[in-house]
Amino acid sequence: MKNKLAVYIHIPFCRKKCYYCDFLSFTSSEEKRREYLEVLVKELELYSDLLYERGVSSLYFGGGTPSLLSEKELEYLFSKVFEKAKPQGEITFEMNPEDVSPSKLKLLKNYGDFRISLGAQSFEEELLKLFGRNHGVDEIFRAVDTLDSLDFNNYSLDIIYAVTEKFNMDKNISAIKAIYPSHLSCYALELHPSRPLAKLIEEPNEDLYKRDWDKLKGSLYSMGYERYEISSFAREGRLGFHNLNYWKGGDYLGLGLGAHGYIHPYRYSNERNLRAYIERVEVGELPLATKDYISHQDKRFEKFMLGLRLVQGIKLEELYPLSPKEKKAMDKHLANGLLKVREQRLCLSEEGFDLINHVLVDFL
Repeated sequence: MKNKLAVYIHIPFCRKKCYYCDFLSFTSSEEKRREYLEVLVKELELYSDLLYERGVSSLYFGGGTPSLLSEKELEYLFSKVFEKAKPQGEITFEMNPEDVSPSKLKLLKNYGDFRISLGAQSFEEELLKLFGRNHGVDEIFRAVDTLDSLDFNNYSLDIIYAVTEKFNMDKNISAIKAIYPSHLSCYALELHPSRPLAKLIEEPNEDLYKRDWDKLKGSLYSMGYERYEISSFAREGRLGFHNLNYWKGGDYLGLGLGAHGYIHPYRYSNERNLRAYIERVEVGELPLATKDYISHQDKRFEKFMLGLRLVQGIKLEELYPLSPKEKKAMDKHLANGLLKVREQRLCLSEEGFDLINHVLVDFL
């Protein structure tokens, strides 16, 4: 029997595009959102047989900014998605702090036990302005208070680090300690040449990365967080199961503009042009821009690339027999301490996590 599917639903709309963001997102009108949601539901219906056959293990609403949708728009989207997908596990909804309201959260509760991914990004007021975010630090704390008051006790915070020398991690660490969220996703800043932030600050260097990361990581460990993936920390029992499915190489259905999916043995991506996406779905076509067969060799490398992101690593029995190249790479990095074997699993050492690309290139 095949495993259940993880389902990702992309909502590409934002009030404005943040100065660092290179994701597929843009501003919208009410009319454009309505048309998009109607077409998104039609795309979901094209997968009805697959959803019925496989079932849904997790559901993730990402973007963009799903939380900017009005309650009326969310009611429409949820009523259709939950009727057709019938998720049996974790449901995650991305929210910006300025969108967290009692009425919106109560609407979510009507449809299930939602996990909230809150786009905090920083507790430095000046950095939030530099990023072009729509919220301030006070709004993050207000959002958290609202979540707590309505018993949303499973929420994750996004944190960006290694921005400039001027800002250390102290305010972020103090805020995390005060809030004590169930989960944290921590990302080093990536500058994209096409985005405004690249013109405002210099490319962060390795010393800055190490300074901020070592301090943040050490503080999270001391607070009792478990690092379970290269950039993810969780309190006991609060791992992000939807993303775990990605890293374990599981099948997932990506719906919406520019969404990616993997249904063994094919990886696909949807149209990134909104008009092309809409027109293809309207005539009953899957809006695929690419569909690639993943060979055994490619899948093999993905097992290393994704599985080694996890602290628990990969079961050795899943790796044997090793190819000569894989054995050489494995022996090399076991010897230099970047890889280790623990409880019959191959995993990265603490140092290896910081040099993961250096390790993976030898398995290519």
